[in-house]
Amino acid sequence: AFEPRVVQAQLVACGVAQAIAAKKISYPVRSPLGVFWVRFRLIYPRTGQRSKYASTIVPPTEELSQLCRELLQYWQTHFDYQPTDWAIGHTKVFLKDSVLALLTEAHQQRVRYLLRLALGRLR
Repeated sequence: AFEPRVVQAQLVACGVAQAIAAKKISYPVRSPLGVFWVRFRLIYPRTGQRSKYASTIVPPTEELSQLCRELLQYWQTHFDYQPTDWAIGHTKVFLKDSVLALLTEAHQQRVRYLLRLALGRLR
């Protein structure tokens, strides 16, 4: 059987508890650029200057970073999150949990809209 106090002491001694705390403080959500793009490309902004790869399922690697940045900047103006709540590295997108929740909600709304549109055309 596990003793909660002993387990906690072991986690603290190994540095696991500190690593978990640091991850919560920084960016707990980490996603490869391609995975992020495939998941959220439906909510890429439809206005302004668009990349020729914006409607591509998997754009060239060198374009992914810019497309993800544009998507996050666009939604930042519509939701209450700060530039410090997300970051883009060489191969990954880093997000706070709150940003992921907002983007997921926007994505779900877009999917519902597209389904209603498709169903309306079938009638």
